[in-house]
Amino acid sequence: MGETLVQLLGDRAAEFLSECWPNAQRHVFATGARERLPALYDDPCAADLVRLLEAHRGPIAAQGFDGLGQYRVESGLDAQTASALLRFGVPVQLYQAQRTIPAIRNLERGLRGDLGLPASTIDSMIFVSPPGRGVLRHFDDKDAWILGLSGHKVLWVAPNHDVPFPAWIELVGRASRAATSTDAPDMPTGAVRVEVGPGDCLYLPRGYWHESANGEEPCFSLTLALHRPTLLDLCLDALRDKLLKLPAFREPFPGLGPGLQVSTDGLARLLEHLPGHLAELDPESVLDAYARRSLLRDHRVVAGRSLEVGDGHAVVSSEPDGEELAGIELLPGTAPVLRAISRANVTSLAALRKQFPDVDAPTLGSILEVLVEADFLESAL
Repeated sequence: MGETLVQLLGDRAAEFLSECWPNAQRHVFATGARERLPALYDDPCAADLVRLLEAHRGPIAAQGFDGLGQYRVESGLDAQTASALLRFGVPVQLYQAQRTIPAIRNLERGLRGDLGLPASTIDSMIFVSPPGRGVLRHFDDKDAWILGLSGHKVLWVAPNHDVPFPAWIELVGRASRAATSTDAPDMPTGAVRVEVGPGDCLYLPRGYWHESANGEEPCFSLTLALHRPTLLDLCLDALRDKLLKLPAFREPFPGLGPGLQVSTDGLARLLEHLPGHLAELDPESVLDAYARRSLLRDHRVVAGRSLEVGDGHAVVSSEPDGEELAGIELLPGTAPVLRAISRANVTSLAALRKQFPDVDAPTLGSILEVLVEADFLESAL
């Protein structure tokens, strides 16, 4: 039994593993996480809005209805604007919460380990909701762990038997029929009422219907959202890597502007070959393509570092003083990859997949590991 699962669910962790995970449409609710997660609940930012907004280093967004009754999400807010919106009764979300509260990063790591998830599959966000304001009936394209931090809110939850494993978020509730603490007229028949307060944990599988209604005080809750890769994700990665090797599929397609007559002859000829390319995929190549994408996404270049690559060696230096920090002996054939990494954007290496579709995951992992040890790369998690 994983330690983090027990911290979140207590004695209901075994029930979660046997009856919910990985793909059953069933929720789990547990109490007592406050005592099991003292590092999280003792953090001064966990329930103090002023401290939280001052310390938060990730993106901030707000959600609600505009004057025409249309649901809107506004992102890119600063702390001052978010605070003002909350005073006017608009709920606010603080993304990448692990950057503000270290205990959340530990929760992410532990949950990934307990569930066997790849890196970069968990997003952490803190929802701050004014009194009496919730979110209308909807489902998400991710699994969600909801931890109450401060205040109380009622969630109405129900299985989704209409859309298995949705790849999108869908909001169908109406403001005129919003849920209250005692009733949820827009929810499916048989919806269950769950009240989440400090130390309570609610697990909702991907696609599960839910609607919330806050109490008479502001409510803080932490959501750990699990973006698990689907079979479609894996197959598209592998097919893309395969087609990138073929010049015909890299050729720009002309004549797509509005009002232009598009010739489909060349496209039709290429599409005729797609079934053959798909048939050539095997489980090993599909998993390798996903592993390479994950490796590149999970690392970034350390600020203030440069990498100079020679024929048989590379040197990591600090900028701007040029002090040599580490020397690297190159494996045969890895110099082109290292040169591309040296020119990569400091926040992402994902574009390198397009340049090197033939580099397998173990080789790429070895290259990145050496660069981490040389203090040129760091984890992007």
